[in-house]
Amino acid sequence: MKTDDDPFNFAEIFRYSEDISSNKIDNVANSSYEISEVHNSLLINSSISPLIFDSLERVSNNLKINVDKINLYVFSSGEINARCFNGVNGGFVIILSSKIIEILDGLELDFVIGHELGHLLLKHTQEERDSSPEGLKLSRAKEISVDRIGLVACQDLDSTMRAIMKTISGLPSKYLNFNFSEFMNQIRIYDLDSSKILERSSHPSFLIRARALMHFSGSDIYQALFQSDGKIIQDVDKQIKREMDKFIDKTFNEEIIERENNFEFWLSSFAAISKNSLSKEDQELIKKHYGNDKLNKFKSLIMERSSNEVLKIVQEKLLESFAKLSEMKSASIDKDLRFSLDKISKIFKVENLIDKFSKLFE
Repeated sequence: MKTDDDPFNFAEIFRYSEDISSNKIDNVANSSYEISEVHNSLLINSSISPLIFDSLERVSNNLKINVDKINLYVFSSGEINARCFNGVNGGFVIILSSKIIEILDGLELDFVIGHELGHLLLKHTQEERDSSPEGLKLSRAKEISVDRIGLVACQDLDSTMRAIMKTISGLPSKYLNFNFSEFMNQIRIYDLDSSKILERSSHPSFLIRARALMHFSGSDIYQALFQSDGKIIQDVDKQIKREMDKFIDKTFNEEIIERENNFEFWLSSFAAISKNSLSKEDQELIKKHYGNDKLNKFKSLIMERSSNEVLKIVQEKLLESFAKLSEMKSASIDKDLRFSLDKISKIFKVENLIDKFSKLFE
């Protein structure tokens, strides 16, 4: 596998296709925050903690990062915790709790360190995060990406699976029998109601993440690291997306489709009556795109009302449907709005539909 020696370009090779790249600036380097960590944590080097530093060196080598660019701190805590941010002078800062160090061995720790570095290498910024359903879905996709970076850093699937089982349980090796197939069988407890709960989280469940890593480990881009062949990554990503849709994003996807259709129906209605009449041609277009039931409900709504009353009702319905769609799609609403406006204006042959829609907010 011919790779770029730049760690950022190298990491991009493994990005999950649903993890949309951002042009925003990385997390701003915060020297005062790093200084506070120096006073409250232990800075790891080869003299103070050779075992942890060995892990850091392996990760930096596999991810093509100069180890001197990484400051790794450990702080005392009984909680499993790991975080990262951009350091000064283009460096990276990784902060791990003592608990996670205690339960992870060797390559397992490599996975966690690689995962955290993945957020920085793929430029997952704090500004990108939002609590809308779409924002949470994007955040989950990012976790799939950085798990891949963790596996690339570790280069051992079994160690990665052990790390996941340990971090999900908080148990060290002596309490665990690493039966991965039995662990994967937990997927049977997931049902349709599970997605309503899981879609509220910024992280996929560890079980979904483990399954995604198993799929990725058989991909061509990962196997190329070992001069082997694998499944085309685009097919792997489609398989992972199907599982994410089934177990997490199902309810979200259905709600999005419903709200998009409702918005475009009222936008179409607005486009049609903006021409001062609901022609038979426009009625046929509404019927074609939204069904006869929608057309009949719309006709009954406007029946025996003045043109001004109809316009007011449609405008209110349009604004209401747009607000509901925006709640779900805060990250991409501007792009999707432009697409819908262009599409509807062409279908109903309405000029300046964008301007007419914009005036509703004045």
